[in-house]
This record gives sequence, structure tokens and C-alpha cells, in this order.
Amino acid sequence: YFQKIGTQQDPSKPDSHKKKEKSKGKKDQTHACPKVKKKRLVSYDTTEPEDDDVTRHIIRLRDKFGWQTMLPQHCSEYKSSKIAIQKIILKEPLTDDGEFVYCLPRKNHQVLYNPYDLQVVSAHRARHCKEFWIITASFISKVTKIGDVEEIELIPTLEWLLERTCYYLLQQFKIFSNFRVNKSFVTWKLNVRRIKTEKSRSFLYRHLFWADELFQGCLLYIKGLCEDAVDIKKGNEHEDHPSAICLIKLDRSRTYSLDEFCKEQLQQATQALKQLEDIRDKAISEIKNTVLQVAEKKEIKEYFESNVSEDDTVHFKLPKYRCLLETILRFLLLVDYIFQELIRQLMNTAITLLLELFNNSARMPFSMEKRNEDLIK
Repeated sequence: YFQKIGTQQDPSKPDSHKKKEKSKGKKDQTHACPKVKKKRLVSYDTTEPEDDDVTRHIIRLRDKFGWQTMLPQHCSEYKSSKIAIQKIILKEPLTDDGEFVYCLPRKNHQVLYNPYDLQVVSAHRARHCKEFWIITASFISKVTKIGDVEEIELIPTLEWLLERTCYYLLQQFKIFSNFRVNKSFVTWKLNVRRIKTEKSRSFLYRHLFWADELFQGCLLYIKGLCEDAVDIKKGNEHEDHPSAICLIKLDRSRTYSLDEFCKEQLQQATQALKQLEDIRDKAISEIKNTVLQVAEKKEIKEYFESNVSEDDTVHFKLPKYRCLLETILRFLLLVDYIFQELIRQLMNTAITLLLELFNNSARMPFSMEKRNEDLIK
């Protein structure tokens, strides 16, 4: 729909006004009915070449121009790459007619990625890959698609052939051919070892009380008390050590009657029991202080106080409290085993001394027995 023009048309410019109306009508028409432009899909040749060897295609393309193609030999003799490239450089630049072929890396289960083992493919197959190669007589181009942009890396054909030869020479050494496998295996091995070590360290730190310095000090203190208690020497020399405990008391310089022997051993047992109770009280006091210090370190000391109320406890600290209780239980079991070992050593020492006394008494000569007849009732 056009608005009517009220002014009179200039007779000298009739055609220009008609053109304006036509152009205006076209604009309105296109605005009213816009046409959707579809992106045209480019189709490529899908014919696969009969010969897919890239080297033979390079020789064929260069033979068209009479260019000499010196394929480097697979030998391990050292030659500088600069000298080899200087031999193939010509005085005048090569003129290429533009014929090319598409290439992709050949699939090989032994090698993950080999940019020098190329396979000539159809244009359709190459163009639908993110990375492909274009081979001409003078250059080899590597095309990489990044979104809608294509990045191209150019390298002269003879230089690429030289690099290809060096690559296959390096592949003859196991350190290079098995590099990816070795790297993956070594990396996997290191990761497994690190994860296992971290798990073991964290498990021991959470569950093993010996990993805590406070528990270590307490355990060493209790162990020291028990070692001082069993530090008994031969005969009555244990009296020199005030902390030593002996369950029996023997005086080899005199002869006991049965009642005297029983009475003296009863007094000695009472004294030994008192010493054991002192060790027990010292150990309990040290354990109590240690547990409170560990709880304070973990910020759960209020759970171990006698006057704590339910309002003062925080529920999210209960897992820490339970874990610490398990650690304390294992610690107390070990302390109990230490005390059992202390009692075993004391009993073993007492029985050994008593057996030695009975053996000596049994070997007493007849003359000495006559002297002690007054003790027998």
C-alpha cells in the first residue's frame, strides 16, 4: 500500500518518479514477505582413489614437471638436516599447476597418531574431518578446522619427506616407539601409588592413636612406669630402685620357718599391691589429661566434661566424638595389654626366685640340716 502523493509530478522527470515508486514497492514487498535464505551445502567428490599411497602420488605430481624427487634412505647415518635441505633447494621457485590430493592419517592400532603415515582419500571424506592434509607437487599443507576458520600450515614437500624419514628412524628405538605406552603406564602407576599412600595415611591418621603426639607421650609415660616397676636385679639389689616391684621377699642369709616365710611374703604382697595401685592411679591421671587435651584439640572437649548439658552439645560434632571414642577404646586396650605384660613379668620373676630358693634348699647338705632342726616343730 502506497501513500498518495498530493504534489504535482514534475513533467521534466517522469521516469525518475516511476523508478522511485517501483523501488519503494519492492522494498515494501520484501518487507512484507521476507525470504529465508538457506545455507547451500557444498558437495564434494566421494570417489576413493585406487592408489592410496602418498609417496607414489608425490612422485607422480612432481614427475609431471620433471622435478627430481630424492627419497631419503632409512639409514642411521647422521646428516645435518640443513645440509640435506640445501641440496634440494633450487635457484628459481617451483611453478605448480595446482593439482592436489586429500590425505588423512592411516589408522594403525599400534600408533595412536602418526602425521607421516598418510592415506590418500576422497575430498568428501577429508572435508568432513577436523584435520586433513593437502598434497601438491611443491608443498604439503596441514589444514585444521577451528569452528568456521581453517588454519593452514605449509611445508615444502622435500622437507616433509626428510622429516618423515627421521621420524621412522626414531621409531626404531624402543624408547621413542613405546613412549606413549610407557608414559601412560608410569603415570598410572604413580597415580595409583599416590592414591593408595594418601588413603593409608588418612586412615592411619583417623584411626591410629599412635599418629597423635599427645597419645604418644601418654603411652611412653605409661611404658616408662612399667619398665621401672620390673627393673629388678638379682637378690635384694632391687631395693636400690625405689619404683621396683617384687612379689616375694627373700633373705638368703637366714633360714625361715613356714609361718615366718608366709607372714613375710604376705607383707611383701601387700606392699607390691600398693605399688601397683600407685602405678594404676598415675596412668589413669595421665590418660585423663591426654584425652581432654586431644578433645580440646578437636574442639569437642565439652563432650568429656562431667557437667555438660544437652544444650551445650552441637550435633554436627557427634561424628568426631564417636571417632575419638573408638580411638580411645583402642588406646585403653593397648594400655591394658601393657599392664598384663607387667603382671606377667612380675610373676615370672617371683616364681623364678622362689624356684631357685627351693632348689638350693633341696641341695642343702646334711650338716646344715642338723643345725636347723630347732625350726622344725
